[in-house]
Amino acid sequence: SETTRLRGRLMPTIYAEAERTFQTNLPMVRSMYLMHPNDEEAYRAPDQYYFGERLMVAPILAGKDPATGRMRRRVWFPESERWFNFHSHQEVTGAG
Repeated sequence: SETTRLRGRLMPTIYAEAERTFQTNLPMVRSMYLMHPNDEEAYRAPDQYYFGERLMVAPILAGKDPATGRMRRRVWFPESERWFNFHSHQEVTGAG
């Protein structure tokens, strides 16, 4: 299934982050404000988080828009870093 393939793609990251957690005592799942404590926007994104150092997760928590049939959400991208879509590998510019 697609989920199983995704898990396989993430396994190297999961193992590397488990090791990093062991070495640094930083949790694998990190709030945005933990990583960006001086940025007010980090406190306005309570349902976004980092999975390790390199992946940001922004779950879609609402259903489809009845007018468009699509699911949408606003995502905060810290300006201090470059961001890429995990699936398409395209660079993300601006808030989504």
